[in-house]
Amino acid sequence: MSTNVDQLAKQAMGLSPDDRVDLAERLWASVPAPEREKLERAWAEEIETRIQNLEQGHVQVIPADQVLGQIEAKLLPEPAPGASAPP
Repeated sequence: MSTNVDQLAKQAMGLSPDDRVDLAERLWASVPAPEREKLERAWAEEIETRIQNLEQGHVQVIPADQVLGQIEAKLLPEPAPGASAPP
């Protein structure tokens, strides 16, 4: 990525969530139609593959609350010895 793109991305991250969505939509609309269609087809194929894998039992479904709990356990610091756990 060029320095200009890095700088622009950093500035964009300072926008409000709504403004970032607006910017993303404008950027996506600026991509030439053949490229957009190619990417949309690739995403549709990926979605179909994932659905088939689920339906055929090739992947294990894990409930979101379990996944989020595992992430929190890895990211949150351990309480200091003798300290009480947060409520």
